[in-house]
Amino acid sequence: MPAMPPQGPVAKTAFLVALERVGNTSSKQELLQIRALLESGMSLIAIFQSLPQGQQHGVEEEEISHVAKDWFDPKTGWWTHSGPEHVMREGLIKSIDMSIEYGEAGENGKPFPVDYWWVQDTGAFRFVSKISAQQQTVFLLTPTTPRPGAPAARRPVRAKAKKAKKKAPAKAAKKATRKTAKRAKKSMRR
Repeated sequence: MPAMPPQGPVAKTAFLVALERVGNTSSKQELLQIRALLESGMSLIAIFQSLPQGQQHGVEEEEISHVAKDWFDPKTGWWTHSGPEHVMREGLIKSIDMSIEYGEAGENGKPFPVDYWWVQDTGAFRFVSKISAQQQTVFLLTPTTPRPGAPAARRPVRAKAKKAKKKAPAKAAKKATRKTAKRAKKSMRR
C-alpha cells in the first residue's frame, strides 16, 4: 500500500522530485526527445521508466505503481473524470517548451530550471506553469485527494459542500432549542 498522501494542500512527492530531476538534468535535445515521446501517446510511466534519470530516480517501485494506479488508471484512478494522464501529458509538453524557450541560448545551452509542486483539493485537475527570473514553477492542481483504501473519496469536492450545508440547519436548530430551554429556565426562576 502506498504511503498516505502528504498532509496539507501543497506537497512535493517523490515522483514530482524525480520529474524535476529529469527536467533539470536533461539537455535541450533530450527534452525534445521526451517531448516527442509525450506526443506519441506512450504512457507517462513508461516514458519515465525509459529515461536514464527515470531508472536512477530514487523513487521506489511502490510509488511508481501508486502513481500509475491511483493517478492515471482510467478505471480505478482517483480522478477518472478529469483525464489526469492527458492533462499531465499536455502540461509536461508545455513545461518542456517553456524550459527550452527560457533556457540559455544556443543548442548546447542549459534548459530553464523547473520546480514541481502538488496542490491538493482544488476542485480541478490542471497543470499550471509560472515563470520567474530563477525558474519555472509548475503546480499540479488536483481535485479532492482520497486516502488510500477509501474509494468513496473519489467524489467531487461538491459532495462535501452539500454535506456541510445539510449539517448547518441541524446545528442552527440545536442552538435555537438550547436558547429556548435557557429562556424557559429563566422565566421559571422569576
